[in-house]
Amino acid sequence: MSIGSDFKARCLRWSQPVGPFTTEQEDLEAKELYARRLSADGLRDCMAEAAKWAGDKDFEDLAVSAFDFAWILKLVGRGREMGQTIIDMLTPSGPPLLVSMWGEARQQNQTAALLGKLDVNNASADLQVALAGALLSVEGTLARDTLRVMKGQARSPEAQQEIDLALSFLDPLVS
Repeated sequence: MSIGSDFKARCLRWSQPVGPFTTEQEDLEAKELYARRLSADGLRDCMAEAAKWAGDKDFEDLAVSAFDFAWILKLVGRGREMGQTIIDMLTPSGPPLLVSMWGEARQQNQTAALLGKLDVNNASADLQVALAGALLSVEGTLARDTLRVMKGQARSPEAQQEIDLALSFLDPLVS
């Protein structure tokens, strides 16, 4: 079984409620162990697999599990590596799920590289929502200034709401 297939199977399992024979703590420990043991190539394969699920309604539960896994990678000290892996995989249109996962890495020093890969001016509404959340996570002047530009280009009410929300938090923090 490939790393990507294994990751998909794990995300399917992780998307289910914790069963009667496993506690939430044991479930979290198993995810942490998996995150720690992944090779750099394995991490890239997991992110590539998650990119396939982006925007597919049949894979929403998997996408949530992948996003949760991004948080665990940060927790075990692999946030910077994950962030760079995602940036390397991005196209000008995202996908939005990977942009959201990048936000979980909270690597402010990678913001310029992220923005250099994305076509922010022509972003879809989904990408705008994901990017607003990711920029809120990393904070900083570049994040705030990008959100200000996006504010006038929102593609949907949801995107506008996310951009406004992010700015409401960032404007007082960044002087």
